[in-house]
Amino acid sequence: MKNQIHNQTDIETETKHHESIRIQRQNIPSKWRGNTLVPVIIALAISALATIAFLTQGANLALENKVVIAQNEIAAMMSEWNIATQNTPRPADDDVFNANNTTYGLNINYTQATDDDAATIAYTTDSVAACTELRSRIPANLEGINATTCNDAENDDSAVLTITLN
Repeated sequence: MKNQIHNQTDIETETKHHESIRIQRQNIPSKWRGNTLVPVIIALAISALATIAFLTQGANLALENKVVIAQNEIAAMMSEWNIATQNTPRPADDDVFNANNTTYGLNINYTQATDDDAATIAYTTDSVAACTELRSRIPANLEGINATTCNDAENDDSAVLTITLN
């Protein structure tokens, strides 16, 4: 009997001990839970910053792509201009400067030379940044070009690259 009481006491003690551990374990996770909103907000902020960086990089690549294509357009026009000025009779200027095929889908305006002013081409781009980048990529010694300048257009959505011809 003494053994039974001793076993029962051991069981009760063990049960109390296990119950105490169980209660402690129940309390511990609640301490560990903490504020789960903070890590979520941090993750969202990091994600937003990464998205902004990715979109900015994509926009810069699109701008660079358009500038390269426009640079090739202008080089082709200048090549046609140089050939046209050597030919007699000279073709109409509209044949050389076709405004319907621009990269930016905006106007190309040709102004004929007068006694006081040289002939110019006004090539409209979609932003001041594009105009500046395009201007920097046109070689200063390209045959047929005397000078290039960028001017803001009437609105902020475009800028005009003015090419003064020889």
